[in-house]
Amino acid sequence: MGPGRIPAALRALLAREQVELLSAEPAPAAGCWQVRGRRWVAVTLGGRAAPLHVALPVAGEVRRGAHGRYEAALPAPTAEEIDEARAFAASLAAHGQIAAPGARGTASHEIVVDAQGREKLVRRGFNAR
Repeated sequence: MGPGRIPAALRALLAREQVELLSAEPAPAAGCWQVRGRRWVAVTLGGRAAPLHVALPVAGEVRRGAHGRYEAALPAPTAEEIDEARAFAASLAAHGQIAAPGARGTASHEIVVDAQGREKLVRRGFNAR
């Protein structure tokens, strides 16, 4: 559904949950939405002072509660998922596949600083060498 048709309160709730909304569709029940997105989790990597935020997929339901407020039923990332995200980022770093903000080169991922100042690991291309 287009971003203009998704209630602002729903988007604000997901932002507070550290979820970047990818899609939202009205569910059969009134006031409910099926949502998919990316939850940004902070991981620490050796040699970095600041945490690196890595995206984990998340899907669930958001419903309007008794007082008209939206409530999210989204699973929290498990310790295993966070460990896998940390290992993934560490492997990319070990193989030179993370470019610094604004750097050029053939790295498959880069660090992007968002409006809140968080450093996010974002895929930027494909290297077939």
